[in-house]
Amino acid sequence: MNEKDILNLLDRYQSDKCSPQEKQLLDLWYEQEVQQSDYPIAIDDLVGMQLQRNINNEIDLLEHQHIKSYKRHYKFLVAALLLMTTGISYYFYQGLKTKDKPSSTIAYTTDIAPGGNKAILTLSDGSTISLKDVKNGEIAEQAGIHIIKSKDGELIYSNENQVQPAKFPRLNSIETPRGGQYQIQLPDGTKVWLNASSVLKFPSFFTGKNRMVELSGEAYFEVTKNKKMPFIVHTAKQNIEVLGTHFSVNNYVNEPFSTTTLLEGSVKIIAVDNSGEKKPGVRALLLKSGEQLRINKNTDISSLSSVNTQDAIDWKDGYFVFNDESLESIMRKISRWYDVDIVYENKLENISFLGVVERSEHLSSLLRVLESTGNVHFKIEGRRVIIMP
Repeated sequence: MNEKDILNLLDRYQSDKCSPQEKQLLDLWYEQEVQQSDYPIAIDDLVGMQLQRNINNEIDLLEHQHIKSYKRHYKFLVAALLLMTTGISYYFYQGLKTKDKPSSTIAYTTDIAPGGNKAILTLSDGSTISLKDVKNGEIAEQAGIHIIKSKDGELIYSNENQVQPAKFPRLNSIETPRGGQYQIQLPDGTKVWLNASSVLKFPSFFTGKNRMVELSGEAYFEVTKNKKMPFIVHTAKQNIEVLGTHFSVNNYVNEPFSTTTLLEGSVKIIAVDNSGEKKPGVRALLLKSGEQLRINKNTDISSLSSVNTQDAIDWKDGYFVFNDESLESIMRKISRWYDVDIVYENKLENISFLGVVERSEHLSSLLRVLESTGNVHFKIEGRRVIIMP
């Protein structure tokens, strides 16, 4: 959920279309956030017709003056996650509104910190560099291309002196472990954000007819425009070809779908076989801004739909966004970001969640929120999370 989702809910309230649960959500938001926050405008009455108008004014001011402060208020959404299972809907905050009821029913003897900026850079000669441990500054040089770790934790391939590189580029790779993420600027200026458990292979400089990189895992790309040299992301199922645009790719082996989400511009997607060659008889697909392509990894059946593109890059912005997301899908994300193994003690009912949680939270904080529904329970043993009904 973001400010647009909140405004949509307020519109429903104003037109008297809110369900009792939605009204409770607004009530919680008012009690937990608005009354306790130092907003630029004092809001004394958020009922009836004035509810929408006041929040619109508030968000306009925050967007121009206090957007960083507003982002911190995403925390209230943790308490407002919605559980939907077998026809029953209720909210996590019910326990919070009962003063004599503890907010958590579980005590963890161990806790696990969230992931952070760490990755391994492998050069063409096979040497490796831990980007978490190496000092800032130039860390390597390849045929006139300087490889720099910035103070902001970004890996930059730079050719500031415009020297002529070697005749043939050298293959490099950057790999994030479980519990890791990293940002890299490629030799052409393209920026790539890598999520946990991801590998990006790329040349030390681009030459020839295209700029090709290879990805496994998840990444967000902001591609530098070059109409004469298309940028191609090769994955196990597809080639994604762009001239210069913003898009994300989720290609984890343990996910049921491979997804490509376009934030702006257009991309061409070509289905490929195991050798990387275009599949015969399969036409290329063209994605427009706001669209997402999902490919079933087992059957190659694809589906194209319009989506909220921000949900696809929630991890890049420091959040878990659960949009009617299954427990199994959430736990796969948790496994990658917190570097834990997930164990299901018994079969659980189908459970899905809606809400936003900051990725900077320790694991126990996130599990307590999920557990507060009463439909699922957790136990941490070392680096294992055991899930119980």
